[in-house]
Amino acid sequence: MTVAQWVRGRVLRGRRIPGLVRLASARPPVLSFTNLVEVHVIDAIRQVHGLPLRKIRDALRYLERESEHPHPLVTEGFSTDNVDLFVERYGQLVNASAGGQVAMRDREVLGAPRA
Repeated sequence: MTVAQWVRGRVLRGRRIPGLVRLASARPPVLSFTNLVEVHVIDAIRQVHGLPLRKIRDALRYLERESEHPHPLVTEGFSTDNVDLFVERYGQLVNASAGGQVAMRDREVLGAPRA
């Protein structure tokens, strides 16, 4: 059920929430290897770091606007403080979960290079 919701989305309180993964083919629905990697990354972010889907969805929304690649979960190097997702942009740590807000380096971020 979880992977299906991450791929197809769901309806919550009458509102349609889109999926997090873009399918390789919608008709018939086909998962590519890249899609499987995306599902694995979402699972790791959720299980290992405990981030809610809302934070992941917000980060993906930001990266879809800022990145030219259709699969940012595969192509971006994410860092986390177990609260938000961060990416490196032009030598700065950017909080992708907060719409691109520049983060301070002294924050304890897992996986982020030290300045």
